[in-house]
Amino acid sequence: MNHRIASALFVVGVGGIAGCVRDQPAPVAVETSCTAPRFVPPFTAVDPCSAEAVLVAALVAMFSYTPATESDQQVAFTAAAPLLTPDYAARGRSAAPVILPITVATWQQWQSAAVSVDAEVRLTGDDHPVDTGTEVHRVMALKLRPSDASAPLTFTAYVTAGRTDRATAWRLSGIEVLG
Repeated sequence: MNHRIASALFVVGVGGIAGCVRDQPAPVAVETSCTAPRFVPPFTAVDPCSAEAVLVAALVAMFSYTPATESDQQVAFTAAAPLLTPDYAARGRSAAPVILPITVATWQQWQSAAVSVDAEVRLTGDDHPVDTGTEVHRVMALKLRPSDASAPLTFTAYVTAGRTDRATAWRLSGIEVLG
């Protein structure tokens, strides 16, 4: 299992829960009638019936980088595709380098220094539109930690998850990142 996916599973499985306790409003009732199939590897541990788990895992996958072996952010975006709606995966891939404001100079510096970047994601307590059975909006804190011990980069991500019905998995369908 690669480092990016292990990080996603940690954040969803342990870190995401810890980050949610302090910052989230009262928990929403657990959905018991969801019949969505599990995600494909390496995302089999992500609960397809939990919009929040899917959003956290998708952001960790999209924003964890290994520039020494990745030409640009599109590689990480493509790796997250199983957690994205097909429409967003298709139209968002070409925009991946501009979704998060990492400059070409910074990317090239990370490449030449073999710096890896781990994304940490946590749900915030910020207001968001009311959830429906097919759409969920969340505000998330996104922190990128370069392996060279340089200062972390922090962003706020406004994300949306969608699904067609209870038999389909939640998937990230939109994101706006502010720095």
